Amino acid sequence: MSNTKIRKAVADSFEKLVENPKSGGSIYSKLLQEAEIGLMQATMEAFNGNQSETRTVLGISRATLRKKLTEYNLLYVGKR
Repeated sequence: MSNTKIRKAVADSFEKLVENPKSGGSIYSKLLQEAEIGLMQATMEAFNGNQSETRTVLGISRATLRKKLTEYNLLYVGKR
Protein backbone atom coordinates (compact mmCIF):
# COMPACT_ATOMS: atom_id res chain seq x y z
CA MET A 1 0.00 0.00 0.00
CA SER A 2 1.40 3.37 -0.92
CA ASN A 3 1.84 6.22 1.57
CA THR A 4 -0.95 8.09 -0.22
CA LYS A 5 -3.38 5.21 0.32
CA ILE A 6 -2.38 4.93 3.97
CA ARG A 7 -2.92 8.65 4.51
CA LYS A 8 -6.31 8.43 2.79
CA ALA A 9 -7.31 5.51 5.03
CA VAL A 10 -6.26 7.46 8.13
CA ALA A 11 -8.16 10.54 6.96
CA ASP A 12 -11.28 8.45 6.30
CA SER A 13 -11.04 6.83 9.73
CA PHE A 14 -10.52 10.23 11.33
CA GLU A 15 -13.68 11.58 9.68
CA LYS A 16 -15.70 8.63 11.01
CA LEU A 17 -14.36 9.15 14.54
CA VAL A 18 -15.09 12.89 14.42
CA GLU A 19 -18.67 12.17 13.30
CA ASN A 20 -19.19 10.13 16.48
CA PRO A 21 -17.40 12.10 19.24
CA LYS A 22 -19.46 10.47 21.99
CA SER A 23 -17.66 7.15 21.51
CA GLY A 24 -15.23 8.14 24.30
CA GLY A 25 -11.44 8.24 24.41
CA SER A 26 -9.07 10.23 22.27
CA ILE A 27 -9.16 10.12 18.49
CA TYR A 28 -5.36 9.80 18.45
CA SER A 29 -5.31 6.64 20.58
CA LYS A 30 -8.21 5.12 18.64
CA LEU A 31 -6.51 5.71 15.29
CA LEU A 32 -3.26 4.25 16.56
CA GLN A 33 -5.06 1.20 17.92
CA GLU A 34 -6.91 0.59 14.65
CA ALA A 35 -3.67 0.95 12.68
CA GLU A 36 -1.90 -1.46 15.03
CA ILE A 37 -4.68 -4.05 14.75
CA GLY A 38 -4.67 -3.82 10.96
CA LEU A 39 -0.89 -4.08 10.76
CA MET A 40 -0.72 -7.09 13.08
CA GLN A 41 -3.57 -8.87 11.33
CA ALA A 42 -2.09 -8.30 7.86
CA THR A 43 1.38 -9.40 8.99
CA MET A 44 0.06 -12.54 10.71
CA GLU A 45 -1.89 -13.43 7.58
CA ALA A 46 1.13 -12.79 5.33
CA PHE A 47 3.23 -15.20 7.40
CA ASN A 48 0.47 -17.80 7.90
CA GLY A 49 0.27 -17.16 11.63
CA ASN A 50 4.02 -17.53 12.20
CA GLN A 51 4.62 -15.34 15.23
CA SER A 52 8.40 -15.48 14.98
CA GLU A 53 8.36 -14.08 11.45
CA THR A 54 5.69 -11.53 12.41
CA ARG A 55 7.63 -10.17 15.37
CA THR A 56 10.84 -10.00 13.34
CA VAL A 57 9.21 -8.04 10.52
CA LEU A 58 7.43 -5.71 12.93
CA GLY A 59 10.59 -5.23 15.02
CA ILE A 60 8.94 -6.04 18.34
CA SER A 61 9.69 -8.56 21.07
CA ARG A 62 7.95 -11.90 21.37
CA ALA A 63 6.33 -10.78 24.63
CA THR A 64 4.97 -7.59 23.06
CA LEU A 65 3.60 -9.49 20.07
CA ARG A 66 1.86 -12.07 22.28
CA LYS A 67 0.41 -9.33 24.49
CA LYS A 68 -0.98 -7.43 21.50
CA LEU A 69 -2.29 -10.55 19.74
CA THR A 70 -4.10 -11.56 22.92
CA GLU A 71 -5.40 -8.03 23.54
CA TYR A 72 -6.79 -7.78 19.98
CA ASN A 73 -7.94 -11.42 19.81
CA LEU A 74 -5.60 -12.15 16.89
CA LEU A 75 -3.69 -15.17 18.26
CA TYR A 76 -4.95 -17.52 15.55
CA VAL A 77 -5.06 -15.16 12.57
CA GLY A 78 -3.45 -16.65 9.49
CA LYS A 79 -3.09 -20.14 10.94
CA ARG A 80 -4.30 -22.95 8.76
